[in-house]
Amino acid sequence: MMRVWYKQDDEFLLPRGILTFYFDGLLSNINPENFNYCIMFVHLVQNSMSDYSYSAKLSGLEWELINNKNGITLYIEGYDHKQLVLLEKIIDKMINFQIDKTMFEKLKKMFIKELKNMSEESNFEAHSYLEILLNENMWNKDDLLKACDKLTIKNLRKFVSQVFKKSHIECLIYGNFTKIEALKIASIVELNFKKISKLKKGKNLSLLNLDRVVNLDPGLHLVYEIMDKMNVTIGTLIYYPREGQSMIELNSLLELFAQIIAEPIVQILRNNNKQLSYIRQTKSITLNKSDRLTIYMQSDKYLQYNELKVDEYLESIKTHINNVTLEEFAKHKESLIINKISKKPKSMVEMSAAFWNEIFSKTYSFDRTNMEIECLKNITKEQILQFYEDYTQ
Repeated sequence: MMRVWYKQDDEFLLPRGILTFYFDGLLSNINPENFNYCIMFVHLVQNSMSDYSYSAKLSGLEWELINNKNGITLYIEGYDHKQLVLLEKIIDKMINFQIDKTMFEKLKKMFIKELKNMSEESNFEAHSYLEILLNENMWNKDDLLKACDKLTIKNLRKFVSQVFKKSHIECLIYGNFTKIEALKIASIVELNFKKISKLKKGKNLSLLNLDRVVNLDPGLHLVYEIMDKMNVTIGTLIYYPREGQSMIELNSLLELFAQIIAEPIVQILRNNNKQLSYIRQTKSITLNKSDRLTIYMQSDKYLQYNELKVDEYLESIKTHINNVTLEEFAKHKESLIINKISKKPKSMVEMSAAFWNEIFSKTYSFDRTNMEIECLKNITKEQILQFYEDYTQ
């Protein structure tokens, strides 16, 4: 039912700790209705803890309950000697969940209002729809608004009574804890949730959500057009995984490639005074172990016109890369390495977040920064050109 990740702090040496518990359940996001139930559950638990949270804050403790794609995350940070008391109180509220009718109606109205007022900023829309299209069990704001009709106290109670019975708990305990103390904390959480679970020990591991994304075959061309009040926004996805290539090498190539082409893409697309398209973002990202290069483009031109401009840009990229001198190439590498060094964790919160990102994304490269720096040092211009040939042709 639970997997425990533990790391004793040996760098900052403070009397603090960070606890992260992720309740990964099949029911939590299987449909828009359940996604809404999760959000309401999180808000109601947080509201019920408001008085206790104030006292905890005075004691140097912070906590948060977060609704994620496939479950719920509980996060506690602060002085380690008081964390167990706060943790047990929150777990009690989650297990013995009570709904205040007045607060439920108030929070429901606020939630619906937030959905209706959700940002219409174009780059946000392009990114959001790209994620929804490629991921299993992700919902847009219209899906969630329609599902609000079923957001009732009765349905919420039924959902909460079932959701933790089919959950796997993934946790990270980091900070001023010994291994024995960490296992004690984890066992308290596990034992409490086993009381409401009808599943036998060990069975829940098969229920662990495996994030799935749409498989895009090489050369496949798909278009999803979205019109808003002001313009058309396009998210252009470029990249298909290659078997046998390590994730560290792949991510390093992607980041370096994205940096080299970021500036010329703007210049190329603005050279023609008749076209008004502009690039909002060019970056490499990792999603569920699938690395990719994404170009976000905003324009008041029609879709086919913008696609043509992107195609023209991609055809010119090889020439640009060929024209990059070895000195310029070395500067690109050095800039990326310096950026990675500057982003190394400078606090316990940042260190814990780095560990948790590897766990949550199921990549488990806990020394990622150093590994990518070493990989970047050895990347050649020829590799970047080959990368271009492999993934943009």
